Amino acid sequence: MAGFNAEKARQTFSVPSDHEPVAVAAIGYPGDADSLPEKLRQKTLAPRQRKPAEEFVFEGSWGQPAVWSRERTRGALQRDPLDQLQISS
Repeated sequence: MAGFNAEKARQTFSVPSDHEPVAVAAIGYPGDADSLPEKLRQKTLAPRQRKPAEEFVFEGSWGQPAVWSRERTRGALQRDPLDQLQISS
């Protein structure tokens, strides 16, 4: 999510000074668009154009689109990309 205030996040969530907030994500469910003010409702319901993930999600090396992003672009995402993560202990 672009445009967040890192310093406000640091203060609000008591982020220690040796850590840096670099990203935020909205998690939840969409609300009822009818409860929004008219201008915001129109913006929320308007068609959106998103950059294809294969243009900015890379795997192996820079500029090499991740396999799952190419599959998603073609509408054939068959596996969860998180299944590919390896967790080291």
